[in-house]
Amino acid sequence: MKKLVLYSSICAVLLALAAFSFATPLVQPVRTLEIPYDYFGEIVIDGVADAAYSAEQSTEAFNATGSTGADADFTFSFRVAFNPMYLYFIGTILDDFDNGPEYTTIDSIWEYDNVEVFISLDTTGSTNPTTNGYGDDSNCVQLRFNRGLTDSIQTPGRAAQEEYELYFENTASGWLIEAAIPWTVALGEGQIKEDFMDYLESIHGFDVLGNDSDEPGAGHLDCQTAWDMDDPDDPADRTEDSAWTNRSVFGIMTLADASDWIWVGLAERMKNTILVYPNPAGNSINFGIEGLSTICIYSLTGIKLMEVETTGEVDISSLKNGMYLAEYKNSFVKFIKE
Repeated sequence: MKKLVLYSSICAVLLALAAFSFATPLVQPVRTLEIPYDYFGEIVIDGVADAAYSAEQSTEAFNATGSTGADADFTFSFRVAFNPMYLYFIGTILDDFDNGPEYTTIDSIWEYDNVEVFISLDTTGSTNPTTNGYGDDSNCVQLRFNRGLTDSIQTPGRAAQEEYELYFENTASGWLIEAAIPWTVALGEGQIKEDFMDYLESIHGFDVLGNDSDEPGAGHLDCQTAWDMDDPDDPADRTEDSAWTNRSVFGIMTLADASDWIWVGLAERMKNTILVYPNPAGNSINFGIEGLSTICIYSLTGIKLMEVETTGEVDISSLKNGMYLAEYKNSFVKFIKE
């Protein structure tokens, strides 16, 4: 009898646990991506996926059971990379109908062919449920790149349009977009470029969506794809994606080798820097120094590129466009060549 009671008790506990497990939804895993660092500054915004980019990332169709189901003519893949100034993004879209908006289009521009990039530097949005949006005080941004447009219509955000580099091309089977997205677009109100350094050792929210419209003008989307859907294992959730309003559904990106950057260890010495002008510079740059002195110029990975004796002006025409560090008497200053 005691054995029967004990057996019954165990069964009751197991049934209770089973009921609890079915009643409690499992937390779905999110997609993760380590974004490679462009060590040698080789990325050129020309529509070509340079070697510094990540491996190709695929997106999956959602709305598969909704009124705007997956359309066989539309696929979307992308690659990414980064440096301290930019998140580099290149997307390749297979699409047999061009529904790019006209420059005069104002209404419902999101209902035309476009891709979207979502960035959250605020780790709260990457690791805990939250519905925080895209206000100026957040470190989160939604960017849209419409087919055929290369101005601020498709890049809303807190960075000025001139801070972007964009390339668009219609191809025989669809279109492609390459963009250098300034990190400043994801910094909150009152933050400056240097504040991006505070986010190097954290994980960040990230997502990419593709949107296809196969009828002229605004009105509907025939197919949508996402890198990290709300809940890819739940068919009911394949009919929506709420990244545009809820950053808790983002996937996760990490920035490769961030701890090895030379200027992480130079933060203290960079608080009292030497004068440098103009900045950004063209083929020459001036330093506010006294008398003949040695100036050393480094890449952001710590490679010494130049060492010159100067009274102030330095010819930098041999340097590629990008960000560099200059050293003078154990003090460092950042500058940009463009």
